[in-house]
Amino acid sequence: MNSALQSIPPPSDADEATAQLDAIAAGRSASKRLAGSVWFPLLLGGIANIAAPSVSALIGGPAAPAWYWGVAGPVIGIACAIFYASRPVQLPHRVGLTSVGVAVAMVVGALALGISLGDSSGGAPLLAVASGLGAFAGLYRSIHVGIVAASQLVGAMVMFADTSDRTTALVFLSVGAVSCATALAALLSTHHVDEPRP
Repeated sequence: MNSALQSIPPPSDADEATAQLDAIAAGRSASKRLAGSVWFPLLLGGIANIAAPSVSALIGGPAAPAWYWGVAGPVIGIACAIFYASRPVQLPHRVGLTSVGVAVAMVVGALALGISLGDSSGGAPLLAVASGLGAFAGLYRSIHVGIVAASQLVGAMVMFADTSDRTTALVFLSVGAVSCATALAALLSTHHVDEPRP
């Protein structure tokens, strides 16, 4: 006598292929959602860049940028850690650890260059940030982060050529605006991925 389980026909090749395609589609959707989630750090970084000239002027003194970024950098890092920890799609463990290492190296490198070189640092801290963002663009496979990394690189080159306060302020405002606009584009791409297909 056949059991109920024995009476169920085995899955066909077509069923298995459909299941595999569904799994691949789900993986791609998760990857796109993860890549799109870069909007949050890009937005925070953009706001911090836009605020940098004004807040540094309020702090005053040659060490003002170091004080500003010494606080803003860790605050952004902690906020991003909380944001990513609460995401429904989590980074693979290896990528998550690499991201933490890159973030720490980027912040420490930028601050160390700014403090050690002082007024003569030019675009060195921005170059460190651009390098870190370039690494993030590769890790997250994100064109959005790549765009912001490129804007930081251009800003660093401009600051190497001209270290005046006016140029520095314009660079930070420009880079901040690019970062905020790119964050909006990344957020919109996330919503597009989340929309159900007809």
